[in-house]
Amino acid sequence: MDAIKEAGYHVLDLAHNHILDSQIEGVISTADIIEKAGITPIGVYTHEPRVQAPLVIKEVNGIKVALLAYSYGFNGIEQYISKEDYNRYLSDLNEDKMKAEIERAEKEADITIIMLQMGVEYRLEPTEEQKALYHKMIDLGADIIFGGHLYVVEPSETVEKDGDKKLIVY
Repeated sequence: MDAIKEAGYHVLDLAHNHILDSQIEGVISTADIIEKAGITPIGVYTHEPRVQAPLVIKEVNGIKVALLAYSYGFNGIEQYISKEDYNRYLSDLNEDKMKAEIERAEKEADITIIMLQMGVEYRLEPTEEQKALYHKMIDLGADIIFGGHLYVVEPSETVEKDGDKKLIVY
C-alpha cells in the first residue's frame, strides 16, 4: 500500500469481478487495509449499506469530483453470500441504484466520474450493452466513464450533452 500511496493514488476502485474471491471477509479486510493507508476505496460499502452510504467526493483544485464504481458481476461467488450481504456491501449494475447514485452525485459534485467493470474480455469493440449503458449514464449526468475488465484497449468517444463534452472510455 505504501507504493500505491507514494505513486499518488487517493482512491482505489474495488468494484470488480474478483472482489468476492475471499468472500465478504475479504471485501471488508481489503477495504480496511486501503483505508488504513489513507486511501479511499470505492465500489464496496463496509461502513453503511450501499443505499445509505455517502458518495465519495474528492475536491481537486476547488472542483468537487464524485467517484462511483460498478461491476457486472462477481464470478458466480455471489450465490454463496446472503442477499442482505450482497445488497449491503457490493456495487453491481442495478440500474435503479445506479440512477439514484448518479443523480445524487450531480447534486453534490461538479463532476461525476464512473468506473465500470463490464464487457467481453479481449474484445476490441464495446458490446451494444456497454454502449447503451454508458450513454444512459451520460444522460443521467455522468461526465467521464472509464471502462475496465477487458485486458485490451477498446475505443473511446466524446459525447455532447447539454452543450458540454463528456468522455467515454470503453
